[in-house]
Amino acid sequence: SGRLLIPGYHTIKWKGDGCASRGHTIYSDDHGATWSIGSAEFGQPYLANECQAVELQNGSVLINARTVTNQRVQVVSNDGGLTFGEPFVPDLLLQPLEGCEGSLVRDSAKDVLYFSDPFTRSVVRTNMTIFKSSNNGITWDYFVNVDTGSVAYSSLQVNAQTSELELLYERSEQASLVFEPDEIVYWKISI
Repeated sequence: SGRLLIPGYHTIKWKGDGCASRGHTIYSDDHGATWSIGSAEFGQPYLANECQAVELQNGSVLINARTVTNQRVQVVSNDGGLTFGEPFVPDLLLQPLEGCEGSLVRDSAKDVLYFSDPFTRSVVRTNMTIFKSSNNGITWDYFVNVDTGSVAYSSLQVNAQTSELELLYERSEQASLVFEPDEIVYWKISI
């Protein structure tokens, strides 16, 4: 459609950064010259934050968001991010307690979604794992474990020229309650 859409979140009660939060979107239909609020709130009652969005093949928008539990939450918009349907918790996508940012991308050539995050129920962030979905995020399957060590935020990209899935992620030599990265790791795999 040409719309630029940014998912975000805002804190509703103070408890650190985004712990008691709501998801929202802002959008531009004039190449970024002006911006408007789309959905002022989505993902309740899950306290959605650190949201990732992809446009699906049918033009709908899927948002996958961090929560303050071990579960992620997803919502779908059929009107370009102005409104969203009821949130749902995708099976298999676990995250550390109190969550962690994850990354979501779509391989448009194969119409497959990929998602990465620390896959653990622990309070310590470990086990960078990538999942894939062939049905627009309704269900997810294990794809590959990237790193069993201490890991955190990640960023996925599909490289259409090389048919590779590329990943940047934070890594630390120390597993601790408060994650402090030692390095940013680049990783890739053929898809």
